[in-house]
Amino acid sequence: MRKRGSAFWALLSLSLVEDQSGGLRGLSVVMRDVGERKHSEDALKESEHWQRLLIDSLTDYSIAMLSPEGRVSRWSPGAQRLKGYRAEEILGQPVARLFPSEETERGTPQALLVRAIAEGHAEYEGWLIRKGGAPLWESLTVNAVRNGNGELRGFSLIGKDTTERMHSERAQALLSEMGVILASSLDYRLTLDRIVRLSTRTFARWCVVALTPEGNGLEPIAVAHADSEREQSLTQTLKSPHCA
Repeated sequence: MRKRGSAFWALLSLSLVEDQSGGLRGLSVVMRDVGERKHSEDALKESEHWQRLLIDSLTDYSIAMLSPEGRVSRWSPGAQRLKGYRAEEILGQPVARLFPSEETERGTPQALLVRAIAEGHAEYEGWLIRKGGAPLWESLTVNAVRNGNGELRGFSLIGKDTTERMHSERAQALLSEMGVILASSLDYRLTLDRIVRLSTRTFARWCVVALTPEGNGLEPIAVAHADSEREQSLTQTLKSPHCA
């Protein structure tokens, strides 16, 4: 407490004062005004508090923090809603867990971190994996997080589910290409074969166009599957008697 009653934040150090024979003669008091430091610490805590509230309120975005080694260190409610993992299930796990196996095999997760370190940020748009294995098309931004000395403290991941937009854009592109195919040939079998193959390249895993002549069951006109081996099996199944 200062003269006139104003309070201030201080660091107080007490030390024993002894004479030559070891007898206690009193105490020394060293007092230092650390009010400015305390205000800075309080301001930092307040800032961090509001940052947490802001992150937690953005439920349409997946926000996560990674350690410098690329392991999840913070997981927002939005990330839980979009990815399905609770914080206790994903904290400490490598970021590669969120990517499909083919992207992990290509080294995509590590490449994003390396690029973020070199350039400050990196972007990815493609498939990620929810808890349980369901795919999620996401626009993801990875930022390198550094302290005031430029030392790497980790990474931030900000993602948004763009699955519906992706499907809409692919559907529009598919319809446009179908229009070109339909106008380019009068051979309906060739046209339908091109359309079903286009569908499996851009939109669907498999596509079938079949006729049902009276009394003759299914007559497949055009069959396509993203997997060529499964395409043969699908064609044989459609021609088998039990499909009649």
